[in-house]
Amino acid sequence: MDTKSRSNKAAGVLISFLVVALAAVAVFVSYPVVYQNYTRSNEQPEEMSDFVRQIYRANLVLYWELQERMQQEMLRPSEVLLPGFESLEQNVLEMDTLDSEYILEFEQDMYFTVTEQDSVTVTGLLDGALYAWQNELTERMPNLHYLIVDDESGTCISSDADLRIVNPESIPDVESYIQETFRCLIALKPYSDGSISVEYSYRYDEASFVSYYRANTLENNLWDEMGIYYLGPEYEESLVMPSGVTIIYAIPNEMILSDRISSWFGQSEAINFSYAGFDNVFFATACFVALCALLLPVVKRLSLGELRLARIPCELALTVGIVALAMYDVVYEMAYHTASGSFRTYLMDGGVPEPFPSLLLSAFNLAVLMVVYGGMYVSVLSLRQVLEGPGRYLRERTLIGRLIGAVARKLKKCWRALLDLDLTDSSNRPIFLIVAVNFVILALMCSVWVFGIGVLLVYSIVLFLLLRKYAGEIRRKYAVLLKITRQMSQGNLDVEMDEDVGLFNPLKYELQEIQRGFRKAVEEEVKSQNMKTELITNVSHDLKTPLTAIITYIDLMKDPNLTPEDREQYLGTLDRKAQRLKNLIEDLFEVSKASSRNVTLTLADIDLCALLKQVEFELSDKIEASGIEFRFRLPEEKVIARLDSQKTYRIFENLIVNITKYGLPGTRAYVDLTDMGDRVSIVLKNVSAAEMDFDTTEITERFVRGDKSRNTEGSGLGLAIVKSFTELQGGTFEILVDGDLFKAVVGFWK
Repeated sequence: MDTKSRSNKAAGVLISFLVVALAAVAVFVSYPVVYQNYTRSNEQPEEMSDFVRQIYRANLVLYWELQERMQQEMLRPSEVLLPGFESLEQNVLEMDTLDSEYILEFEQDMYFTVTEQDSVTVTGLLDGALYAWQNELTERMPNLHYLIVDDESGTCISSDADLRIVNPESIPDVESYIQETFRCLIALKPYSDGSISVEYSYRYDEASFVSYYRANTLENNLWDEMGIYYLGPEYEESLVMPSGVTIIYAIPNEMILSDRISSWFGQSEAINFSYAGFDNVFFATACFVALCALLLPVVKRLSLGELRLARIPCELALTVGIVALAMYDVVYEMAYHTASGSFRTYLMDGGVPEPFPSLLLSAFNLAVLMVVYGGMYVSVLSLRQVLEGPGRYLRERTLIGRLIGAVARKLKKCWRALLDLDLTDSSNRPIFLIVAVNFVILALMCSVWVFGIGVLLVYSIVLFLLLRKYAGEIRRKYAVLLKITRQMSQGNLDVEMDEDVGLFNPLKYELQEIQRGFRKAVEEEVKSQNMKTELITNVSHDLKTPLTAIITYIDLMKDPNLTPEDREQYLGTLDRKAQRLKNLIEDLFEVSKASSRNVTLTLADIDLCALLKQVEFELSDKIEASGIEFRFRLPEEKVIARLDSQKTYRIFENLIVNITKYGLPGTRAYVDLTDMGDRVSIVLKNVSAAEMDFDTTEITERFVRGDKSRNTEGSGLGLAIVKSFTELQGGTFEILVDGDLFKAVVGFWK
């Protein structure tokens, strides 16, 4: 991936992050505004109907406790609500008239045990229910503060000393105290017919509360509340419902977060906070994020469609999006507690040991919001890929589509294998035959039912014998193949492999190819060894000849009677021999480096036409002295190739010098340069002075000459250097001989 593509992707990721962060910050900033709107609405919390049922039960419990205090004696609930009913015949209920499943549940929930086997009493059931409700009021709902006052005597029972200040007569005077101390408060007056009236309410909607109360109490009488559904109207007429009292219930501002009241009110107030406008803010921001996820990939430079998160499977993208939307319940509750300042308490109630710092709470809110909106963004970004083609999307971007595609490919492959089954193949026929026979025999065994066991036994024996025979034949053919392989490993490359080995025939054919390859490798190695021997001989001869001459002439120069003319002649000869030895060693060193690839190339765009003209100019003296007329046929326009100019110059220099040395004087030599588009061809042709009886494949080897007498001044390295430098630059070099016509062809890629 290039740098520009990476920077584009980074910009796309950054913009996506900013979109999600902007949405999270916008929602977080809206907390105080929504909370202010929520507090201005001054609506009662929308408690669950279970809360109103608890008020109904609490009315009965508090009325019973108030009667105990007024009479200053312990009373059973039935003595207050069903006085004198215990001695009546209707008090005894037969077990078969009750729901036995509910009685069992009633015993567990109400801490009441049915002791009689055949009957229970109405007063016993009522006492059990009231005792259970009393325990529930005092133990499970400490946040529900209450005060009950007898209207005539003024006798009262209160769970909170602060609430005693609030009595029916003083409520108008302490209204500011109520608003400072309590989250909500309501004063009720119950009547003997089971109805109620609301005397005062703070943050309660009176009509809604009465409607809830009527729906959960008057329409379902006390027996229904106890879960007993088989008592007649005579029982209801005997009930004494609370009356002549005023009951006040209040929820304090500082609640204990471990009871039912706190969970009901906390949840309901969070819901009201959501209804106060937070839901509009959240979903409007979600639409903004989704719209950005749809439109930003249109900008191709951002490369958003190439991100891994934008190419997740459809099922995963849907799951992420649904989970992100489902987290709205968590978000609005977190937002409410943060805006109301109760988040620390909320976290401590959830098990966090110490309160978080304010800055950390804000960071936590932003992190949750970014996770939610990030999930929405990724989900939409991935699902928008369907716009590129529903069919392709279903095949490539859904797990189900991939699975179906994989299964379809496997089935197609099996079908093709079945269609391509060659029954004439010796390896397929036995398998197909065995499967077919096996199918027929199994079908017959299924048709004869019990007698099929005997047929199965015979079939198993026959199948065993056939398989053993087939396996024995495979072992024999394998042994033949193993013997051939062992002989080849011992160096016998002429071993015959004519026997049919059946299933192992493909392996036999591969061994035959290996056998031919080994033979070729051995031949090449023998040839290489011969060439190495010849190379050593040639090197020794070519180095020894000038060295012997140098030693000889040095001895001659030691003669004191040597004339100045002879001395001058000997010095000239020594200089020529030393220079020849130097050139020979330099050429040998250069071709050795090229053959070992230990050469550094300096590649550049060079004009081959200009380079050939330069070679012609610098070798003009040798060309003129050779007596050969050179014809350079070059294009008029430039021919550019990316090559090493120094090494390429040496290639052309060696080839032209080779012509001057071995060409026939009085003839013409041609140098042709042809531009073939993506390739350049340079062809040099001349007539040889001597008969060319050499092998063209060997003439380019080191110290191999066309002059086998080795009487010329050449080193035998010129063409070897040409070949090495050409191949080093990715080109080709070829020698062609036609009678006395010598042709050298050099090719380079542009």
